[in-house]
Amino acid sequence: MAFNTTTLAHCDAVREGGNHSIYLGFDVLKPEVAHGVHGYHRGLRKAELAARLAKMLADQPSLIAGLSRRDNIPFNADTDFDDSGRLTTDAPSVTPFIRP
Repeated sequence: MAFNTTTLAHCDAVREGGNHSIYLGFDVLKPEVAHGVHGYHRGLRKAELAARLAKMLADQPSLIAGLSRRDNIPFNADTDFDDSGRLTTDAPSVTPFIRP
């Protein structure tokens, strides 16, 4: 089960680290990611992957119940940027991709 619900306003600015999207009016929660999911695992690796994915699926009810306690992904506010679109020196830098 996957949850990916966003409301985006697209823009030409690169303020969001090359994403070209601005999240409007709500927080973006850190994702739960299943790495290494593909169809060419065999034998023990395939069984381990199946077990890991089954556990992630079984953990979904508690993950959903805990969404209010999940960490947010930080984004700079529009007020953190100057008129040229650069991060101001007094604004927090919340990503390695955007620096003053």
